[in-house]
Amino acid sequence: MEECCKGSVILLESPAESYFKVNMESVKSLLDSGYKGVYMSFQRPFSNLVSMFKEYDIDVDKLLVVDGATFLCGGVLEKDPRCVVVSENMSFGDLIEVVYNSLPRLKGEKRFVFVDSLSTMSLYESMSEVSRFCNDLISVAKNRQCEEVTFLFNVAEDLADKRYVEDIAGYADHYLHLGLCT
Repeated sequence: MEECCKGSVILLESPAESYFKVNMESVKSLLDSGYKGVYMSFQRPFSNLVSMFKEYDIDVDKLLVVDGATFLCGGVLEKDPRCVVVSENMSFGDLIEVVYNSLPRLKGEKRFVFVDSLSTMSLYESMSEVSRFCNDLISVAKNRQCEEVTFLFNVAEDLADKRYVEDIAGYADHYLHLGLCT
């Protein structure tokens, strides 16, 4: 990722068939550019993500994973210092606090929060709740002087026409419809 993206809000739209590959390549690019990040996963559990990160040669020591997938599928979360526990009774407000309490653990000036995925979140919450979560996550960043943090929200192409995507695109600095989509 280019330095001009530092502190930006980026909405990534990717085709469903290459969705996870796009996520991995985006995270790898950020880490290779000197960023460290919080990866919020509602799509895949921590243990699965770690194996995928290794497959894509991603340095997992530069990431903290907020695992929202394990409790959704009724799994048991492994204890790992790189994984932030999410319980089923957490609200979106609690999740936002988890992210901001995690950011200081990332040493360095170049930090990102990667939300994977708005598409999965929309399966469990209303469009208005998903949109509000994104808005609140970014608003809290500005209120806490975290303007340098880059936010990436990923959405599958098949949900790109949903109202909440339009809402989020409205306050995103960049809306990247990846060329792989038709």
